[in-house]
Amino acid sequence: MGLKGFIDLNGSKTILKILLIPSKMNLVNSRGNSLSSEIRKNQYKRSNMKKILFLLVLVAGLYACKNQEIVFPDYDYTSGYFPYQYPIRTLILGDYIYDNSNDNNHKFLISAAMGGVYANTKDRIFKIRIDNSLCNQAKFAATNQPIYPLPEKYYTLSSADQLIIPAGELNGNIAVQLKDEFFDDTLAVKLAYVLPVRISQVIGLDSLLTGKPSVAQADPRIVSNWQVTPKDFTMFAVKFINPFHGSYFRRGKSAVKNAAGQEIESTTYRTQFIEKNDVWNLTTKSKNQVTMAGNLNSTAIKGTLSLLLTFTGNDCVVQNSPGSAFQVTGSGKFLDDADEWGNKKRDAIHLTYQFKQGTNTYSATDTLVIRDRGVGLEVFQPVITK
Repeated sequence: MGLKGFIDLNGSKTILKILLIPSKMNLVNSRGNSLSSEIRKNQYKRSNMKKILFLLVLVAGLYACKNQEIVFPDYDYTSGYFPYQYPIRTLILGDYIYDNSNDNNHKFLISAAMGGVYANTKDRIFKIRIDNSLCNQAKFAATNQPIYPLPEKYYTLSSADQLIIPAGELNGNIAVQLKDEFFDDTLAVKLAYVLPVRISQVIGLDSLLTGKPSVAQADPRIVSNWQVTPKDFTMFAVKFINPFHGSYFRRGKSAVKNAAGQEIESTTYRTQFIEKNDVWNLTTKSKNQVTMAGNLNSTAIKGTLSLLLTFTGNDCVVQNSPGSAFQVTGSGKFLDDADEWGNKKRDAIHLTYQFKQGTNTYSATDTLVIRDRGVGLEVFQPVITK
């Protein structure tokens, strides 16, 4: 088709041209095909580059994205209240796994709270007062023992008439500093005393949670008197445990000798793993005394061993508890980090004691390794007797 106009039958040169022109055309076609292939390759490369560039821009955009902080609106009203009406605060003297510096400084906090905002932007003031009438005709349901107001001579308050929730916080507190007289009182080692506090007014808040009564002259301590119970008061029970109180792993050895001094029994009570040993509880009796009780590790002498440990510093005198079947004498010592359990150093108490039964003498050497202090979150329920 492309050879018309080049054909001339009058000369050989023309024939040569006719012969050569197709070969040139083939060459052009070959180059054309090659160029087309290169063009397609270039177009493919450009297309891929555009895709890669698009993906890079997309990834950069995603990295540049940031979630907008969600802001919730505050509630229509704010309110103030005591979170707990009947908490029990046990001061843990001595060592503890958590920070108990306040306890060792003979101090604790009474806290109030507010609701209605997600962020508090100003100080809120609670007017408070001690209301000993809350203890009238009240007993602890668990023990049926009277509830006594904490004597005023036993403590001082960081603020006697107000508690402040500062800006930036949703809780505020007052500090109660206990005096030595509290720790000298043997009632203070058990449920006996409460510090009864009322909120009389709130400033900077819309309301105080005073409850919704269901009867006339409703008693705030009697739940059945209320459709919605009040939270404008707290009866803060307080007691303490001394540094030796806790649950201990007990291991050791004992011997029984007859009147002639001959050993008729020897017993070792010690397991391979310390946590498999018997656990004895040492219970605070006073600021420097603990009691403990458990079964004797003996077949020659049967019974329950009840001991009273009286400490002066870290040294103690071992005696039998009142009413015990055996008259025990002995001594002991409290040692910091003297043993190990759970890959941690643990406090220990070493005891040596003896007693007689008939003509036989029982003697023992015990090692007590602290497991825990035996304290957790507690609340109480009052019983009102009218």
